Amino acid sequence: MPLLGEPAACPHGNPIPGSVSPKLESGRNLDVVDKGNEIMVKRITEQDSRLREYSHRSGILPGARHNCPHSASAGASGLRAGDQTAGAGMQATHWIFVRPVA
Repeated sequence: MPLLGEPAACPHGNPIPGSVSPKLESGRNLDVVDKGNEIMVKRITEQDSRLREYSHRSGILPGARHNCPHSASAGASGLRAGDQTAGAGMQATHWIFVRPVA
């Protein structure tokens, strides 16, 4: 896709099939991140349009940094960026992929 500059991923961070760009880091599910960790969103699955819409409205987007004030093992998780907090239910946390920020 030369017109688009050969992107490796879609706007949600998922790999574009047939892309000639380097392999993307997959990240790990938000549901395994411990409380208090700072993370960067890597990708959001495209299987659920409601999750995509919610993540867009809430600022849970690839490249965004958040703090995890709650553990997903409690049944839900939250992501905080500045003074904004967005909640994510247990099923949603399974479809949001992140990496720790060092």
